[in-house]
Amino acid sequence: AVVRYGDDIELQHLKSGKMLSIQRHTIAGTEKENMSDAEAIHDVLVSDSESENQWFTVEPRFSIQHLSDPLRYGECLSLVASALPDQFLQADRECFEDPAFAGDGFSQHAVHTFRDVFAWKMGVYTPYKAEASVSIEGGEVVRLLHKEEGLEGLYVATGDADGDDDGNDSGDVYLDVEECGSYSFWRVELENERSGATAEYGMVARLRHLLTQKYLCYSKRGVKLCAERNAMTLLVLEPVFVTGGHMKYNCCCHFQLKSIGHFLHATSTLLPPPPGLGRVKMLGTSPMLHREDGFAVIQVEEAQVEMIGRAVQIRASLTRFLTVLKMPDASVKLRQTVYNFDFILGVLKGAAGMCSEDDDTWQNMMRKAQVLALVTEITVEMNHKLVTGSAMISSSEMLAVLQLYDAAHAVLQRAMHRNASNGSYLSKYMAQMQVQLLEPACCKSAGSTILSMLQDNLSVVRELPAEEKSFFIQHVNDTQDQKAQYLRFVASLCCCSGKGIFENQDLAIMQWFKAHREMFVRTQTSDKGGVEVTLPAVRGMGTNKTLDLNLMTDVSSAYYPMLDYYEACLELFAAVCAGQCAEGRNLVG
Repeated sequence: AVVRYGDDIELQHLKSGKMLSIQRHTIAGTEKENMSDAEAIHDVLVSDSESENQWFTVEPRFSIQHLSDPLRYGECLSLVASALPDQFLQADRECFEDPAFAGDGFSQHAVHTFRDVFAWKMGVYTPYKAEASVSIEGGEVVRLLHKEEGLEGLYVATGDADGDDDGNDSGDVYLDVEECGSYSFWRVELENERSGATAEYGMVARLRHLLTQKYLCYSKRGVKLCAERNAMTLLVLEPVFVTGGHMKYNCCCHFQLKSIGHFLHATSTLLPPPPGLGRVKMLGTSPMLHREDGFAVIQVEEAQVEMIGRAVQIRASLTRFLTVLKMPDASVKLRQTVYNFDFILGVLKGAAGMCSEDDDTWQNMMRKAQVLALVTEITVEMNHKLVTGSAMISSSEMLAVLQLYDAAHAVLQRAMHRNASNGSYLSKYMAQMQVQLLEPACCKSAGSTILSMLQDNLSVVRELPAEEKSFFIQHVNDTQDQKAQYLRFVASLCCCSGKGIFENQDLAIMQWFKAHREMFVRTQTSDKGGVEVTLPAVRGMGTNKTLDLNLMTDVSSAYYPMLDYYEACLELFAAVCAGQCAEGRNLVG
């Protein structure tokens, strides 16, 4: 259908699916008395409820257009609230300062309605559809498969040349097998063309890395990534087997750097330590056109693109929030930005909810998009806020901080569920997590995260530094409520997937079983043939307190809180006895 001037339309926000709507602006009593009806303004928001407040009439801005003329791209128009014919949709001329965007170099403007005429320009937006055509179109996401002999199956990738699979490195562009495609997705942006235009050989384009949102560019250091959309990012799409026409998927092309005239060319280089991964194929340039340096453009499934896009959006939101959180007057700034506690709480819950029991794709994506690193940083900042400013935090803000802190740890725990790679990656933050154990308000969530990190993850258990292992041994008596938690930490270190870890078992035997045997619950047979337990000095119940085991399992009993500690002791006993640890078995016996 053709939209014409004079038509009533609705405007839908694509990301949320909600409709643009107006509502009367709420103002103070004194200001309201001094404002006439003609000067009234209305706020503009998105809403999922249907009403006439969502209708806007398209009117020509200048007299060269008339009512009933078709609306064309590039023309100026005015949008009038259909329910209030004197209210025009307009943007404030003064910038809106959101602290989360400080220093980004672009401005934000509040949108509302007022009686003054305001001009808008209609532009083209075409959503990405992977199945739209056999030809490559501007805005689509592709993978570039190198076709040189001996390099078959290698894709142009970036974001993880250092091999730790966390999406964070120096931005080198290299060739990799990259089966999952997370680091080898590129969006084709055609120069001087709208999104959705068909790509043709000879056109100038840019390649934007989907995960990092940076452009492939040429610099003095070679082919790298850069955030700026400058002349050094322009590439000419040159044909290999044809002379021109539309670019088809799976056909080959050369990429020529428009700035210097060189062609993208695979080079072999030795990465310096660290990481010292040996010789890899990097993407460089050559002034000569090598026929074998062709790249096949491979189509990408839309579901994969959407998942990466979701991870990038979450990363951006968390980055904005941390920017505000680290400001000296963060409490004030958080009330001025949309990236506040409530917003980020929704973001974190959404990230945790996307984790699947059967598929770890999203869990891995959060690591590669640096979401897990940012979430961990949020826990550190929240812990610092609770430790240093708890006396100055209001009760409502304290509740918001604790909710956000627990939600952040829930994301980390879901990310590590049945995913040893994420556990190994997050283990580098073990020292920061252990600090959080010392804050009473944080210890429960932090402890659950540490357990998720240690349990059934052999690489973490073996490679954990000695000082971080000793932390669990040394702090067991800090608070009575956390003793069971610390016993489970050491149990996870002593046994992994049913396999005893001798060096950690020896540490527990020397530091606990020989030096502090009094802290364990002892079990023995009673004179009546039942089972008795002797409780240590926990929760102020005294030492050598012997009672029937059934009494401790009774929910109404005063000793019921000791049941969790008793179970933690049994878990540690089993872990120390695992494998061929004869000394552990003798001490437990």
